[in-house]
Amino acid sequence: MRRKTDDAEILLKMSRSVGCDPELVGGAGGNTSIKCASKGTMLVKASGTTLAAMERGKGYVEVRLDAVLDLLNMTALKSLHETEREEEVKKLLAAACTSTSPPGRPSVETILHAQLDRCVVHTHPALVCGLLASRRGVGLLADKDVLVVPYVDPGYPLAALMAEKLAEWRRTHRGRLPQVILMENHGLIATAAEPETALALTRRMLARAKRLVKSRPSALPSAGETTAAPVDALLRLKGALCRVAGSRCVIAFRPSERTVRLLKLKNAASLLSTPLVPDQVAFSGLAPLVVRKEKALCGILESYIKRHGTPPKIALLPGSGYAAVGTSPEDAANKADIWRDVERMFETALTFGGVRSMCRRDAEYVASWEAEKYRMTLHDKAGGLLKNRTALVTGAGSGLGRAIALGFLRAGALVAFVDVSSERLADALGEAEKAVGAGRAVGITADVTDEAAVRGAFQKAVLALGGLDVLVNAAGIAPSYPLVDFPADAWRRALELNLTGYFLAAREAARLMILQGIGGSIINVSSKTGLDASRNNSAYNATKAGEIHLGRGWALDLGEHGIRVNAIAPGNVFRGSLIWNRKYIEACAKKRGIKPEDVIPYYVNLTALKKELQPEDVANVAVFLASDMADKITGQTIVPDGGQVFVR
Repeated sequence: MRRKTDDAEILLKMSRSVGCDPELVGGAGGNTSIKCASKGTMLVKASGTTLAAMERGKGYVEVRLDAVLDLLNMTALKSLHETEREEEVKKLLAAACTSTSPPGRPSVETILHAQLDRCVVHTHPALVCGLLASRRGVGLLADKDVLVVPYVDPGYPLAALMAEKLAEWRRTHRGRLPQVILMENHGLIATAAEPETALALTRRMLARAKRLVKSRPSALPSAGETTAAPVDALLRLKGALCRVAGSRCVIAFRPSERTVRLLKLKNAASLLSTPLVPDQVAFSGLAPLVVRKEKALCGILESYIKRHGTPPKIALLPGSGYAAVGTSPEDAANKADIWRDVERMFETALTFGGVRSMCRRDAEYVASWEAEKYRMTLHDKAGGLLKNRTALVTGAGSGLGRAIALGFLRAGALVAFVDVSSERLADALGEAEKAVGAGRAVGITADVTDEAAVRGAFQKAVLALGGLDVLVNAAGIAPSYPLVDFPADAWRRALELNLTGYFLAAREAARLMILQGIGGSIINVSSKTGLDASRNNSAYNATKAGEIHLGRGWALDLGEHGIRVNAIAPGNVFRGSLIWNRKYIEACAKKRGIKPEDVIPYYVNLTALKKELQPEDVANVAVFLASDMADKITGQTIVPDGGQVFVR
């Protein structure tokens, strides 16, 4: 017997259908609801929830319909000042939640949804919104079966206006509710008794908008030649933002031909400072920052903050694209998605008779609206010692490099995993996503002994992560031979990877950190062998000692720029190590006159603590050295080895 689909399952299916379609929803926008007739309740998306991420018991709330609709009859609400009114509505909506409702705060549009048919899909398709913010698009998009509602403040004012418009519509349509509602400078609502109908109506209106836009040539000028990837501009932007705002931010860069074309308009700066829809104000601010003078950014930012009261959320980079500035990777990504849609809205509006923007008062209302500020706080939950720092880790596909990269992610950093093996990288990135979710790590295949490849890896890291705060040198090898049998090629390969590779990465990192201008941390993963030589390890002894001494010199070179350089000299870490492979273990067994299976217990017993060192132990030291807790430590070597080598 086929199981009956319950209302919550219908809501989730409906929400994911539109939430996974970037043509319909950007960032955390959009809204859905379903009425439960037998219970007299409504399930509605919770404020700040992402439609695509909703799941059973999470991301929606259940409210009593009668209690919600009663708000429209409370005349006292209409006489309150808007700030007091919104606070009172928030309390009343919270009180309307059922005792069995999942946790969350009812959407600001709950009262609006309560007036419509059983299933409601509220979306903000960029093409539709562009037409709704144009001088001629609304008349072309709407027909006799579509209700058009003029712009009004979202939340209670919109719900109250909708009540009036629905009453008028019903008087002229034999008591029927409209199935499609176009809200000027806001978005699209499709409502019906069945979810399939509401979804079909939504996509039908999007298809109509697409046909209209396709029928006319764009009003934007051609892009012409684009500039090179704006690595320097991103570094300067992040550094200036951190210095002026006093906190670390996350920057999400997006190359965009549409940005380039919009900025070729003579009135680009003033045009783009006139918001079209509430989501633009909430996610992108009252105006984007146009970065035309990279070297004077601090002064430009100070002027921007004085004018708008807050740092920019979007920075436009002529010739290349735009950068979204967030308080977390998720926040920056949401802002980047919204601005992608905003640019398309501007192009569409300009093509259909010109822009009809929100007035200044309406935009400022949304900017100061408590409901939007609450929604923003939901995207800033991650913490940790390395919150919002950007790091590049070499040798991150395996061993200590991998453990450190994962440790950085868990401590709140964004991390570029760099490794010569694409297979190891894929495996490491899979583990990273399981540990912290998607969007915080990027994989880059590169040989650290190749100068051009190293430079390219850092460029990719900055473009993907929005800056560079930390470098960890962890790519290395340990060929083991007696001196008399040591092949010269193996010696040279070890020097090339363990010393030249560290040098090339540190040089590139230092150049970028100096440009960024907010200091940084470089960590060389050496070994206890760099302090206390071992037999049959000529190349490893020399290179690991060299890594420590290189770091000491770099600490002197880079101190004036606030860049700290330290080394970690771990003891023997066996789990996940490429160095401690079968061949190396057999060589150690021969050297010590023991069986291969006794090698690991033998080395553990050499330590004072008699405990096997784990990769996470070394990662914890790296997190400490990269954090502000170590901001006065440079030129030093920390030895996590369980008590084997004592530095004097």
